[in-house]
Amino acid sequence: MKTRVATPVIELKNHGRVEEPPAEFAFSGTRIAWVAYRSPNRGKVAVYIDGVKVDTVDLYAASAKPRRMVFSESLSPGKHEIRIEALGKSSEESRDDRVGLDAFIVLR
Repeated sequence: MKTRVATPVIELKNHGRVEEPPAEFAFSGTRIAWVAYRSPNRGKVAVYIDGVKVDTVDLYAASAKPRRMVFSESLSPGKHEIRIEALGKSSEESRDDRVGLDAFIVLR
């Protein structure tokens, strides 16, 4: 099985505030993972695979946790697209609603 690590694939301006366009990444493979920074000032993100919402990810953590796998999904072999979209929302504990993207990891 081949692994392709794309670091960084997309850098979101202003840490991906809701007014930023969604981050999109087209790939061929059987599994996709999203690596991101979790911390006390992070918000929530909607994750879409091939145009279908599959998850909402909360990037809040009580302390800073860099480069964490925050989402992964197994897929049928072939071409796919992942889109992450800042929601402008956060958990009650969070001090802000920032989101970010360190990397996407693709397994072929």
